[in-house]
Parts: sequence; C-alpha cells; structure tokens
Amino acid sequence: MDIVKYFTIFLVIWGHVVQQSLNPGVYPEQVDGIYRLIYTFHMPLFMGISGYFFGKSVCKVGGVYSYLKKKLKKRIRRIV
Repeated sequence: MDIVKYFTIFLVIWGHVVQQSLNPGVYPEQVDGIYRLIYTFHMPLFMGISGYFFGKSVCKVGGVYSYLKKKLKKRIRRIV
C-alpha cells in the first residue's frame, strides 16, 4: 500500500510539473497525452489511499471522537 501511495505522490508532483511546463497559448492541456493520462486517475487514487490510511488511524485511536480529542488537537498545536 505504501508503494502505491508513493507512486501517487510522484504522479501528483509529475502532473504539476507537466502542467507548469505547458504553454497554454501554444500547446493546450487537452492535447498532451501524458497530462490527460495522469489527471484521469492520480488525484482520485491519491485521495482514496489517503482516506484508507486516515480510516486506519481513526480505528487505532478508538473512533472519530477519540481521534478528534487526542490526535487532531495535538496536530493542530504542532502546526501552530
């Protein structure tokens, strides 16, 4: 599962690189095959995998309420 997650992260980065390298006035995104291929599945796959791991994390803590009370509070403090 981690390999798929890393692969989708790579595709997200690669998609942004391809998107930035295209000159919209000269070469529209709809024509580029690599751009279209990556954007058809990379974000849904990445979000699905992330949701899977998030669900596992919530189950380990003991439910949504426990997750919000313990982990989320700690993560927000770290960010701030």
